[in-house]
Amino acid sequence: MDNYKVSLIFDGQVENTRNGQIVKSGDSKGEELHIETLLDLSKKYFSTHSVLSQLNYKHRPETVAYFMTKMGTVVFLNTTRYTEACLKKYGKSGMFLLPDTITEKQFDAIKILAGDIVDFNITYITDLKLEDGMVQGKNTMGSKITDNEMVINDILNKVNIIKEDNKTR
Repeated sequence: MDNYKVSLIFDGQVENTRNGQIVKSGDSKGEELHIETLLDLSKKYFSTHSVLSQLNYKHRPETVAYFMTKMGTVVFLNTTRYTEACLKKYGKSGMFLLPDTITEKQFDAIKILAGDIVDFNITYITDLKLEDGMVQGKNTMGSKITDNEMVINDILNKVNIIKEDNKTR
């Protein structure tokens, strides 16, 4: 995950994507902003969705991610500042923006992504909604991820997982 700013995990409902497909984009150590990466991904994968096509560089990354989650996509933002001083003081960090429900294949993809973020401090944002044009959600600060199981258990406690037979667990 160190090499990417943004990871998306699709539910297969977005055109030209597969359920559980992981897409990573943006150079985490480069100058590109998260909003730039998200807008590029939005043009590539969500071009037929009018709301996303109306967003621009003046919007916050969370706004673009909000609309992506409303279309069933899991969004992970690598928020690490890769300067020596920041790494020493804060370590690596990232945030999951989660739809209310995810598929089993998305959950399996999260398990794969979890292996890339073992040493990250993770924030989970769930129950996303727009209030007065601002994205609001339930933020849960996770502790530093020491193994894949921590991410998996955290996610299990935050979203419903739709099984292939359309029942939630």
